[in-house]
Amino acid sequence: MFSAYSEAITWLQSQLPVFHLQGKTAFNPSLDTISYLSSVLYNPHLKYPTIHIAGTNGKGSTASMLASVLQEVGYKTALYTSPHLLSFTERIKINGKAIPEHEILDLVNLLYPVVQKMPKKPSFFEITTAIAFQYFAEQKVDIAVIETGLGGRLDATNIIQPIFSIITRISYDHTDILGNTLAKIASEKAGIIKPNTPVFIGKRNSETDNVFTDIAKQQNSAIFFVEDTWKSIYQNTDFLHGIHEVYFNQECIYPQVKVGLLGKYQSDNVATVCAICDFLANNQWNIKDIHLYRGLEKVQKNINLMGRMQVIRQEPLFIADIAHNTEGIQAVLESLSHFKRIHAIMGILQDKDIENMIQQFPKNTVFYMITADTPRAISNITLTEIAQKLGYTAQAYSLEEAILKAYTNCTSNEMIYVGGSNYTVSMVLKKYL
Repeated sequence: MFSAYSEAITWLQSQLPVFHLQGKTAFNPSLDTISYLSSVLYNPHLKYPTIHIAGTNGKGSTASMLASVLQEVGYKTALYTSPHLLSFTERIKINGKAIPEHEILDLVNLLYPVVQKMPKKPSFFEITTAIAFQYFAEQKVDIAVIETGLGGRLDATNIIQPIFSIITRISYDHTDILGNTLAKIASEKAGIIKPNTPVFIGKRNSETDNVFTDIAKQQNSAIFFVEDTWKSIYQNTDFLHGIHEVYFNQECIYPQVKVGLLGKYQSDNVATVCAICDFLANNQWNIKDIHLYRGLEKVQKNINLMGRMQVIRQEPLFIADIAHNTEGIQAVLESLSHFKRIHAIMGILQDKDIENMIQQFPKNTVFYMITADTPRAISNITLTEIAQKLGYTAQAYSLEEAILKAYTNCTSNEMIYVGGSNYTVSMVLKKYL
């Protein structure tokens, strides 16, 4: 048993399988352990309505926007996301407020004796999930928006019985665990589709559509492809908000929607959130247009979501984004194409498609390679060699050196970008926030 929050977190992160330290070996391909933990707590995840979200890119943004809208209505809204960037408590929020440290301590102490007696030890993520579910039940939330950690079918969150599921954009990531084709990855994500429970697919793809349709049919669940009827068109940004026009059946029903998450790539997520809110409004949830507008505009304030095209400084523009796969990087860069040059501070993990990620950047990009703060990171020296081999200007630095050098080199109509992994962005946010 623990007397301080720091002791409880040390136990969580150091004495159990942790994905961000170990990668694939920390993944438990079974729901037995989380099911047992939850049963000991009398299944707290069944005591409130839930919405379940999976996907490769966009699930965190979609979850946060949806939670923000529900908060604007006045619902006591829980949000469970991962990973965290600055503090473990970011993962578990109610109405945008992170779980207090003393609540973590109490819940770890509640679970610790149970875990000690279990023949198969649960992972860091399984215990964290059990803590979140219990906390939400104790706080009597009206609804919980639950983001999967990895995949879907075997993710610890997949014991919930949601009112509906959402699957955002599918692309290549964690291929060593989820499979090396989009169809295989989609099949894992589609594992969150429950019997007789609607599912919303945020983005169509010829390689994945049939996978989702087939699994929904097997589960006797209605399936809605958002972009068949909903479309959000990105207009512009002032680097405070992105402005979108939202269409339903080709009619603009939400003009000039301000979205507190920047980037053209948020369009698909905005359309998905609008489709979901329409569905909820038609199913006895008291969501009005004003709640949608306010929720999307105030998502940063309401949720305090970090690392999604987050502006660190305006002059020169310095943004941080946690995109950590090829499509994610590509989507971010689409919103930065008007800059003359990008100064990119990058730290990437070993299991990523590094060459493809780097090649998304314009050829005149200057790279400042760092080693991300995790044992799974590839070294800044190796990253530099890869970038140089691809014809880019690149050098290896410490984080502090990289930032200083980028600022020194950045001239008119140029900007600084930091990304490549959650851990790289976390390093920068710790320094600036």
